[in-house]
Order: sequence, then structure tokens, then C-alpha cells
Amino acid sequence: MKPYILSLLFLLTINSLYSQVSIYDRDKAVTLINQANAEIKVENYSQAIIKLKTSIKLDSTLRDAFTLINKAYYETGNRDSQVEYLKKAKLIYTDDDEFPYHLGKIYQKENKLKAAIAEYDTAIKFSKVNGEDYEIVYDYYANRGICYLKQNLFSDAVADFDYAIKLNDMKGSIYTNRGIALFQMKKKEEACKSWEKALELGQNVEPYLKKYCK
Repeated sequence: MKPYILSLLFLLTINSLYSQVSIYDRDKAVTLINQANAEIKVENYSQAIIKLKTSIKLDSTLRDAFTLINKAYYETGNRDSQVEYLKKAKLIYTDDDEFPYHLGKIYQKENKLKAAIAEYDTAIKFSKVNGEDYEIVYDYYANRGICYLKQNLFSDAVADFDYAIKLNDMKGSIYTNRGIALFQMKKKEEACKSWEKALELGQNVEPYLKKYCK
């Protein structure tokens, strides 16, 4: 999500919360975010988390606190707390596409594919408003495509991989997965072309090419 694009509803929500926070608490919250960011840079994630939790209690309108605590919990492997704060962020930043994207990735890793797809759907919906030129939007489609692929929804998967490539045509893994989906759809020639492109981009797809594309 590009931070400078905000909906009217989002502005009203944030302004309402913002007006309830004292200047002293807001300044302290900002200071804690800066300190936490410095802790994260030296991989001191536990101290960063303590500071960020305090910052959020003081002022929950500061988006950077949520993005940083998400990173810190990710690095420590604390998925339950990561999910907790992503859900809190979604309640505040109601049209933000990044927070549902990160939730989707967690659910995908846990093989909760329907939940992951629902989060990617939300991320994609808001990205249409916030801007698809943001650098990670292609991954919303690429990851949803993988979820479809795992559910044997091959045509849906290909559609998502195609759109991901439209946004970023230099990710070899997308071509690899696209080839798998196409092959399952009995489109061998297209699958092989996709794997050839994946090979050009450094993917280890020689086994597919040798076995299926002679």
C-alpha cells in the first residue's frame, strides 16, 4: 500500500483516533518507534517488540508501529502474536492492502488455503484503489495463484500467475508455477514455454523440461 493514498473513511477513522491522543503521548510513541527500528536493525527483536507494544498503546494511529511489530514477530517466529497485531491493524487501517497480504502469507504457510485466499482477495481489492504500482502487489496474485494451484483450481491459478507477471515479469518462480498449472490443464506447449522462461530467470526447472518437454 502506498502510504499517501487514503480513503475518506480511513481519514475519518484515523482523525477520530488521532484527536483522542495527547501530543505528549504521540511524541513518546514516535520516539519509541524510532528506537524500535534501531533495535530491529541490530536484530534485537525482543526489545523492539516491547517498545512497539508500548507505542501502540500510547497511539494506535501510527502505522509504522504495526509494520515494524509485524516484522519483529515474523523474525522471532511468534506467529500467534504476529496474527494478533495484523488483525488489530486491519481494524484500524481498514483499506490497507499490506496487512491482509501478510495475514494471507501466514495462513498459506499453515495450509489454511481458504483463509489465505480470503486475505489475498482483500489485499487485491484494496490494491485496485491504492495503486498496483506498489512493489509487492504482484505477490498478492502470485501467492493466491499458489493457493489455487494447491486446490487444483488450475485455470484460476494461471489467471493469477498471468496477472502477477504483468506486474512483475522478472520473478522466475511465477513462471515455474504457471508451467505446472498449464501442464495440469493439458497445455504442454505453453507449460514448456513457461518453464523455459523460468530457466532463463534462474529457476531449477531442468527436471520438468527434461521429463515433459522433449
